[in-house]
Amino acid sequence: MKKTKNVQIESSEKLHRKEKQNRQGWLAGLFSLLYTIFAVIFNEYSNYVELKYLQTPVEFLVIALLTYLIFIKSNIGAVLMVIYFATHKIILLLSGLYFSVSNIIIDVVLFYCYLTAAREINFPYKT
Repeated sequence: MKKTKNVQIESSEKLHRKEKQNRQGWLAGLFSLLYTIFAVIFNEYSNYVELKYLQTPVEFLVIALLTYLIFIKSNIGAVLMVIYFATHKIILLLSGLYFSVSNIIIDVVLFYCYLTAAREINFPYKT
């Protein structure tokens, strides 16, 4: 009897942790999207200050779609977000389009959130 209770408690703790990691992933995507909307609106009406984008407005729809897929706990969506985000940021880094260290730090934090979301989604073949 004790063994069954322990297994149930462990599995509920594991499920709670997975939910938290998934939430962290889609909230990171949502933050990125909301900041991009704010930066576009701010830059449109500001004459003196221009905010830098976390992502370009062109890739907004891709990030929005992948964030939604993480939200609905799609295995493919979470892995695609990690691959897309890492590839895109490496290309930007190699092309010299990163101008500030703050963007790199924010992108590392976002990448960590996406990576944990992809790692914690329950794959069918995982034990």
